[in-house]
Amino acid sequence: MPAPPNITKAELREIEWDSDRNPSEINKEKTVKVQFNPETLRVTFSAQRSGGDQSGGASSQFLGTGTTKLSLDLWFDVTVPTPEGTKDPAAPADDVRRITQRVAYFITPQKNGDQWVPPGVRFVWGTFIFDGIMESLNEELDFFSEEGKPLRAKMSITIGRQDVYFE
Repeated sequence: MPAPPNITKAELREIEWDSDRNPSEINKEKTVKVQFNPETLRVTFSAQRSGGDQSGGASSQFLGTGTTKLSLDLWFDVTVPTPEGTKDPAAPADDVRRITQRVAYFITPQKNGDQWVPPGVRFVWGTFIFDGIMESLNEELDFFSEEGKPLRAKMSITIGRQDVYFE
């Protein structure tokens, strides 16, 4: 019997930026490998402008560099067996929130000197790499055990950056 294919899994990794806004990975322990790869990645580019929307109004003015956002859905299910050797010891198979809390880390502000800032996050899937800050996270719990523990979750996330970015 042939070996199953080795499918590249998407990952979220913690990063920080240097003074020139170049990202670097900093905390290998804060890497989350997804259980199921996303079906779709949505990349949105926006220009920052002002005016030009009213009839007879002033012409539109460009205000800045714009933004880029990546949106995607991640699914986690503790009832699905994992391939041999990939079991996460930090995530017992009785409550999916033990896994999803590792994703929620990326939207939780961390103390940095005198201020609280969200950690930088890098989404990596094969040759697709996107660096930014997690701007939103929506978690849906939709399958429960007899004891009321959530077993499956869908997490919709948006990662944004303050420039128009083409990899």
